[in-house]
Amino acid sequence: MAKRLTGLVRSAKTARSALAAVSACALLGFLSACSGISEFSEQFLPDKGADTGDAPESGTQGGPGAGIHDHQAEGAFDGQGDSPGDNPDANAQDADRAPGMTSYKPALAALPPGTAIDISGQVPTPGASFNFQVCTAAWSFQLEDGRSIAVAASHCAKPGEKVWAGVQSGEFRYPAEPIGEVIYSDLYAQPTHDLDVAFIELYRNAEYYTPEWMGTEIAQSLDHLPSQVCKLGRSTGQTCGQFSHDTQPSKLLAGEDSLESNAASASVCAAAGDSGGPVYAQLSQGPVIVGLVSGTNRHLEPGETCSTGSETGIAAEKSIEMSFTPASDIDALIHQVLGTPARA
Repeated sequence: MAKRLTGLVRSAKTARSALAAVSACALLGFLSACSGISEFSEQFLPDKGADTGDAPESGTQGGPGAGIHDHQAEGAFDGQGDSPGDNPDANAQDADRAPGMTSYKPALAALPPGTAIDISGQVPTPGASFNFQVCTAAWSFQLEDGRSIAVAASHCAKPGEKVWAGVQSGEFRYPAEPIGEVIYSDLYAQPTHDLDVAFIELYRNAEYYTPEWMGTEIAQSLDHLPSQVCKLGRSTGQTCGQFSHDTQPSKLLAGEDSLESNAASASVCAAAGDSGGPVYAQLSQGPVIVGLVSGTNRHLEPGETCSTGSETGIAAEKSIEMSFTPASDIDALIHQVLGTPARA
């Protein structure tokens, strides 16, 4: 039996009215049915010369040196960074245990984990509507051939689509130049490996937004996933919870697409716009990325947050099931379709 998942795509128009791209997720035996949580947005762009971009109200904003570099420059993100803030749940996880884990740190990471990104196949035109996906990047790295790559959710991105640095509000920052292009999206590839992961080749510096700063260390292999994990997403920031199920065949619902996907799951709150964000474990050496956010079992209701209750009286952080693509599967795919990442 396959589980159905729904991608975390957030949808909005100029006034950010919700267009549901996330469907409900119901438990099917030991498997679950979830929705992707990227966000499809439509925004009317002003005439040329007006700037709709807004600086983040909180979180971390990258400066001029925080984008792509051929060498380590002042302000560049070196993949090390600091750990996420003092979240008691995050810091309580498997602190001294890394079961059969091998991991690596990229030599250079152009974007830190949790960076907000906007993705579209359209060219933004002054005075016209612009449709785009509101998502999050899991991590970035540099290949041995010098190309800089960001990792995102496949249901957010199709090959050839352009990528822009996003802002906290989810509005498209205009005018702005794209920072990269989607070069591979596994759920739309032939053949596919049924993994909700896409690769973006980065080619331009930009200011970026991430809700918290964390270093980049990626698990290449694990005997089993940690008992607790956290995620970092542009919409709901850092949330943590118990690991639920190992990787299983799934059905991922993303807008009108129904996609086969292999995903693990955890009781972690996430919402539209968090798709593609890093899923990590807090280990003795610091946060280690073990996956990428794919979908959830239900929407957050209007006015509900991860810490508040719904009509059921159960806080969302306890009632939402999040699916994620394991980092070890993503790492194997990177070597297969792109090449070898350069290491620190």
